Amino acid sequence: MSTYSYFLHLRRPSFRLVLKSGSSFPSGLDPIDWKFKEERPYDKVHAEVMKDIECQGFGAYQQDIRSEDIPGARIAASSRR
Repeated sequence: MSTYSYFLHLRRPSFRLVLKSGSSFPSGLDPIDWKFKEERPYDKVHAEVMKDIECQGFGAYQQDIRSEDIPGARIAASSRR
């Protein structure tokens, strides 16, 4: 079963990069800017990330997004818990 390496960006720690274990970093990204976080088996990788890996060779996403960071979000502070 394949495994996938998760990296977090050192200056923007909410940014994640996912590569099939043993793969090279995508051109234009410097590995020195990324810190290895963990390795996951195939069945623990989100389907959308897997689609990106299949199409472009890597997956990238941002976690820990606050509602106020989402364009067009109209979530009142009093409704968040």
